Order: sequence, then C-alpha cells, then structure tokens
Amino acid sequence: MDTQNNIISITKTWDYKFNSGFKPTKTKSSQRDIVVDSETIKAIHKFVSHHKIPETNPIFVYNSHSIVSAEINKILSSKLNGLGIARIPFHGLRHTHASILLYSGVNLLSVSKRLGHSNVTTTQQTYLHIIKEMEEQDDNKIIILLQAIK
Repeated sequence: MDTQNNIISITKTWDYKFNSGFKPTKTKSSQRDIVVDSETIKAIHKFVSHHKIPETNPIFVYNSHSIVSAEINKILSSKLNGLGIARIPFHGLRHTHASILLYSGVNLLSVSKRLGHSNVTTTQQTYLHIIKEMEEQDDNKIIILLQAIK
C-alpha cells in the first residue's frame, strides 16, 4: 500500500479454500495497482495500524481466524438488512463498482485493468448490458450533435 500516492498494490491472493496463506494471483494481469481516494487509503492504513496487522496477514482476521467470503456475506447481509437495503453479496460490490465506473464514463480498458481482467473481452462480456445502455445514450448524444450541425 502506497499511502503517499493512494495506491493499493494487488500482488497475491489469499487461499480461502485451503487456508494455506497467500498464493500467486490467478493471472499475471491480476497483479495490479489500484488508485483510490485519500480517505479510503487513510481508513485502510488506520485499520491495519490499529489492529497491528502484519503485511504477511490478510486484513480480514478475527480471533486469529481469516474471515472467508461466506462469513463476510453473512456480516454484510446483516448490516444491509439493518439499514433496510437489499442484500448484495460481497463479490457483488466488485460488480457494483465496475458498473458505476462504466456508467460514469470511465473507459472500458481502464475498468478492465482495474478489475484485473486478462483481456478487455472479459469485461465486455460481463458488463454487456451496461455497455448496451450506454450505447443507446451515445446514440442520443450523436443525434443531438448532428442536429446542431444543420
């Protein structure tokens, strides 16, 4: 984690199936640097510092037990339910993040790299419904621009 430049480096993955520790990422493209805002980097740094989490450990540990995605989903569902928000699985936050970026006009290649996809086709296929909606919006923009030329 680079707190000066607000970068989180993804260099390995946690083996949650066999709990054997960190292992190499699934693909070379999964190794990446992700730029985040300063508040996020501060919050992560504060959490890691407060809990004295060594770099060799995953961040989400409770009573020396690595919390796996099923447990995160249970906690997240409980919190969302308490807030009156529909359930979304932990991995769904990744899709929500990507969808928001695409809807906000972040280009497909940038989103693909951020997600660690090995090629942009994976991102296109996964988010095709959003891309089609954006294409319709672009068609409307194009018509307005063409009409302005007259």
